[in-house]
Amino acid sequence: MNTRRMQQSGQALVLVTLALFAMCGIMGLAVDLGWSFFVKKEAQAVGDAAALAAVREGSLRLNGNFSGYKCGAPTNNTQPYCAQTAIDCSSLAAGSASNLENGCAYAARNGFTSGTNNQKVTIQAYDSTIAPAGVTGLNSTTISYWVTVRAVQSIPQLFSAVLGNKLSVVSTISTAAVVGTVVPGNLITLGQAGDCVTATSLFGTSQDCGVNIHVNGFITSDSISATGSISMASGCTGATATGCTTGGLFGSTAAHAGIISNFFSANSVSSNAGIYTVNGTNSVTGSPWTPNPIQASSSALGDPTVGLPQPGFNASPGQAPACGIPGGTIGTLNTGTTTVGPYSYYACNLNSKGTTCTPSGAPIVLQGNVMFQANGACSTGFQAGFGNPGASPQINSTFPSYFFYGGLDISGAGSFYQNPTTSFGPGQYVMVGAKPQTSGDAGSVFAVNGNGFSIQPVVQSVDTSGTPIAIPAYGSSTPPPAGDAGNMFIFTAPPNSVAGYPGYPGLAAQIATLPSGVTNGLQPGSVDFNAPLGGQMSLLGIQQTSTALPATLDQYNSVLFWQDRSNSTVTYSSTGQVTSSTNSWSKNMPTGSTGLNMFGIIGNNVVHLDGAIYQPRGAYISDNQNVSVTGNNVFQTNVQIVTGAIELGGFVTNNAIKLGLPTNLLIRYTNGLIQ
Repeated sequence: MNTRRMQQSGQALVLVTLALFAMCGIMGLAVDLGWSFFVKKEAQAVGDAAALAAVREGSLRLNGNFSGYKCGAPTNNTQPYCAQTAIDCSSLAAGSASNLENGCAYAARNGFTSGTNNQKVTIQAYDSTIAPAGVTGLNSTTISYWVTVRAVQSIPQLFSAVLGNKLSVVSTISTAAVVGTVVPGNLITLGQAGDCVTATSLFGTSQDCGVNIHVNGFITSDSISATGSISMASGCTGATATGCTTGGLFGSTAAHAGIISNFFSANSVSSNAGIYTVNGTNSVTGSPWTPNPIQASSSALGDPTVGLPQPGFNASPGQAPACGIPGGTIGTLNTGTTTVGPYSYYACNLNSKGTTCTPSGAPIVLQGNVMFQANGACSTGFQAGFGNPGASPQINSTFPSYFFYGGLDISGAGSFYQNPTTSFGPGQYVMVGAKPQTSGDAGSVFAVNGNGFSIQPVVQSVDTSGTPIAIPAYGSSTPPPAGDAGNMFIFTAPPNSVAGYPGYPGLAAQIATLPSGVTNGLQPGSVDFNAPLGGQMSLLGIQQTSTALPATLDQYNSVLFWQDRSNSTVTYSSTGQVTSSTNSWSKNMPTGSTGLNMFGIIGNNVVHLDGAIYQPRGAYISDNQNVSVTGNNVFQTNVQIVTGAIELGGFVTNNAIKLGLPTNLLIRYTNGLIQ
């Protein structure tokens, strides 16, 4: 017998036994760790979806409008719920009114039920006053509401248990939020095929349908240029198609989304950040377009305010009492300043005894120097307004609401060579309708008029002390002073002022507090700026960063001018979606009532705007100088424009629209994952 062989027998068993421990470790890495990784990925996906489900439900409850939302103690399913500290999903009963239960239910339906199968799911939610834990690189002021879901799973181990690791714990964290993102671009045009505006030229007027931008100078060099991008939403490409036509000297022809009409001129459109259209270069005609348009999806070229209702009034019904102005004129011809407050102004005619003042429907006309401030009076400058209500209920408001029934006309009437100044303190200025002209054309709900010689009006934003706000000049990157809330001008008309006109949300309740007849004869009107040679306009849109701005207006950051969505040829839902390309009331509105007209902005006129101009699809901006025969007409300022269409043209003079980016841009709020 071989003794050596007997001594070596059994070694393989020892080696295999020892190797089993290593093999179990390797199997543990391969199987247990792999399974843990799979469960973690599954938990992350479930947590992400659960957080989004809770945020989406909360957003639906507010119709997407989180402006000014702050956590309270809701008792039903009409408000989002909050939980400052994380709560276990097992404590939320199925069918609970809380939107947080939606998130927990979604997790349960996808295999994660808190309190069972070694699982725990917690949920936490709050508003912008508390930042979600672990989220970095985001401006907390742009997060309106957030939900965090944490999922934990204890997993029994197989092979790793041999080494004493009986359980593995995986955990995930997911945060979804309503987040504001900056809307890029200088000029966003929304018009579609079938949306028609009246184009004016030397040869009269014609209908442009499906045209977003039309530069039609005759023997001039007219141009539109922008620092930011330009976008055109129309799909018209010049092919024969319904709703794509343009009129002119040679009759009606098929239209493009963008048209440069070069008769005997050198017109142009340019952008430093690109031009975007639905069909790329096929969307435009004429040259030059600099750079050539780039194709973009129609969804990317849409209205950045979709999902938002129209901005609400900061004053509740009755907080802007009626202030009748006999004869309709506020201000004096001396060098002093008339300071007036937040009321509902209307022009009226006094009877011979001075006992009644019948509303006339005429605009409120400002002469001399007039300032609007929260502590101002109901006054003409010479005497108290009719039905003097005393101190305004908004006297202590940091952002009061002013209403003008019949419109506001800054005609600048004053002494010879005077620069009459209109100063707008922080607040919201609502222009409610105008009487149509005898020609049937729209009256002006807001007009700035000057003759360029003896009358050179100055229109400016001021702070609460009356100090003018330094608005950046065109091309300047210097921001305006921090802290001021800015101004918001709203252009609308009374409900049913023409048959079927819906009216602005909340306006009917405001009108119900006023004397009878204040809205008689008022219809939708246009906005007209005609302030040549020496006039000045320096206005600041609302500033989200200001503590003086009501939180309910946060989502309208930068808006300076807002045109009622009803003042359009299309139909909008309450949250800004177009529900129909037509409506029943636009055919009843006065001609030109959907327009913002920039006539006569010429010579050394100074326009310093910093903010956003919003017009709905179906409305337009017109800058036509066909009757001007001297000087160059230039509208240059830092403003972001959203409109249905824009039209520029002249005859002898060179006309230009030059757009720089404002210091604050529009913000679009969306639901999304941030962690």
